[in-house]
Amino acid sequence: MRCLVLAAGMSTRLASITGGAPKPLAPINGVPVLKRNLRWLRRYGIAHTFINLHYRADEIKAAIGNGSADGVRVSWSEENPILGTAGAAKKLERELTHPAQLFGGAIATPEGDASPATRIAPPDPKQAPQLPAAPGTPPAPPASTLGAGVSLPPFAYGEAVTSPPPAASEIPAPSLVARTPFLLVYGDNVFDFDLSKFIAQHVVAKQADPAMLGTIALFDPNKHRHTGIAGGRVRTELTGAPLFFGDAGRITQFIEGAAPDAPGYVNAAAYVLEAEALEGIPPPPQATDWARDVFPKLLAAGKHLRGHLIDGYCLGIDTPESYQRAQEIVTASETKPRVVSGYS
Repeated sequence: MRCLVLAAGMSTRLASITGGAPKPLAPINGVPVLKRNLRWLRRYGIAHTFINLHYRADEIKAAIGNGSADGVRVSWSEENPILGTAGAAKKLERELTHPAQLFGGAIATPEGDASPATRIAPPDPKQAPQLPAAPGTPPAPPASTLGAGVSLPPFAYGEAVTSPPPAASEIPAPSLVARTPFLLVYGDNVFDFDLSKFIAQHVVAKQADPAMLGTIALFDPNKHRHTGIAGGRVRTELTGAPLFFGDAGRITQFIEGAAPDAPGYVNAAAYVLEAEALEGIPPPPQATDWARDVFPKLLAAGKHLRGHLIDGYCLGIDTPESYQRAQEIVTASETKPRVVSGYS
């Protein structure tokens, strides 16, 4: 699964502390927020991340590089003008939802990908142990057809070398390529919760409900550790009820701009989304927001979204006060035995 990390914001509300530096580079217990989030993603197997940029993009690129220092592969998506939380994903629709395709050994990355097409050198049969074939096993196909049309992630095996992309005639039309869900997180929040449970809930729910297009991470402001900075409120069919494995049920309403003490869960700014969720979003340069524009329209159209109550934390750092609170929460959690639950 690929991930889009949003890091294009102007960081104006934290400028008095950061000196105008991008908020994703603000240090929390000595580590920049964006680096923390990349390491968190890698811990759960998210190895290829796209990051959108606008404000002081070169500083963020210099700090993160190609991601190898944090165990990930990073591709950059610069925006001018800013496209909004949903517009940023629409720009990268093919990159996020069409897995790289293997054509006779060539990895064909979608058009617009920041990285070049990649050729994977297959293993040398002479170097691998040869096991006897079971009785009745058909002969292997010719080497020239091995892997044709098979979907594999980049860098699946062997040594990668760059090569020209396949001819257009070799690449199937988008409608013929199975699209995959993707992860989206807000790169200027500090996250630490179990992504594997979050993604698993989405996969299971999608199998049972074809109309389900996304799972939204949520936290309970009355129970979870937080910084006093809360996103929009979300109400689900199970709001206030006991939950099993974090499943908060189908979402019934998004409330942007709600008062801090408004009822409901808080949008924790991490989503698992199906490719279909991108279909109604206007293309760039129009800016679009998930919670304000896209999610309410999906619900109105009869599509389904589910909530997942996280077992850790999502810490907003939009003000000096919330930034200081995040420092306290993270420093305390990293200087004592790790506690899985995010509850106070």
